Amino acid sequence: MAIDIARVSIASGCCGLMQAALDTALSYSKNRKMFGGKNLDLDGIQWMLGEVATDLEASKLLYRKAAESLGTPEGPLMAAHAKRFVPDAAVKAANTCTQVLGGMGLLQPYGLDRLSRLAQMLRIVDGTTEISRVVIGRALQKRAVTLPDLPVPKGFGETG
Repeated sequence: MAIDIARVSIASGCCGLMQAALDTALSYSKNRKMFGGKNLDLDGIQWMLGEVATDLEASKLLYRKAAESLGTPEGPLMAAHAKRFVPDAAVKAANTCTQVLGGMGLLQPYGLDRLSRLAQMLRIVDGTTEISRVVIGRALQKRAVTLPDLPVPKGFGETG
């Protein structure tokens, strides 16, 4: 169960990272002028940050469900789902928020460079996202056994 706790903790930390990246991008773009207006008034910027915000909300729900499941038979699978999805979302969020700041996003005072490196590291520790995919795949195999068979037309699905 220790690895499950670690995976849920990583997902939780990734949510904090995503929030920090989003807040940085919002703070910067609300006053940055471009094309005769503020960055945050541009549809493209709103869409990019809106996607980060949606991924953040989905990540919070997923890691909280995983935390509630710790110590239950569902716990390892939920921890794997959280560890598979949330760090990937954090990497994407850090990259998107860096892009919103343009070249300034790469500068140290804004901290997005550090968040990007940290997000990438969190994908790897306590089991890579690929290991989580293995756990999820094995759970799907077990579930498939319990489902009724569907007929496969003759000639389909057969290999030499």
